[in-house]
Amino acid sequence: MSAQRGRHRSCLSVQTSRGFVSYKETTIYDRFHLIMKLTIAKYISVALASMLKFIGGPLAGLALKLPWFETALCTLAGMMISVFLVVFAGTALNQIMQRYRRVTPRRFTRRTRLAVRIWKRAGLAGIALLTPLLLTPIGGTVLAVSFRVPPVRILLAMLASGSFWGVVLTLITYQLPGLFR
Repeated sequence: MSAQRGRHRSCLSVQTSRGFVSYKETTIYDRFHLIMKLTIAKYISVALASMLKFIGGPLAGLALKLPWFETALCTLAGMMISVFLVVFAGTALNQIMQRYRRVTPRRFTRRTRLAVRIWKRAGLAGIALLTPLLLTPIGGTVLAVSFRVPPVRILLAMLASGSFWGVVLTLITYQLPGLFR
């Protein structure tokens, strides 16, 4: 079932098992499925946005007019999907990269020194707390994996950090437009 514009601009047609019919002729069942598909698409959009950059989730949720609590949950889900993928597929990807790498990477760069400084000062908790704000979910997880932290500890630390920052950043994002009125 999908929605499209009918012959007339004001008529919305819905594809059902009977073909395309006007929205007024649809059953409650067809309307429910259309609404559910659109809602699930919104949730997936928020999760995909937060998989790459954490602040993308609250911004997408605000743009899609989702309630703040649903946005925070979808943002957390997106982050945890990327963390899970990197933790469990990261070692395989690292081995593949090592096999095809022609030049060995430099060991001491500005970025590696900063990572070691964060690790020595705050450990996994520091990396997890900085991941949603400064790093991406992928970058923070790669950093934690590179210090050989056990996967379960990474997942728990990122879950706690993502839960906290998901709610905080979502509430801030939802309250900012009201400040400028």
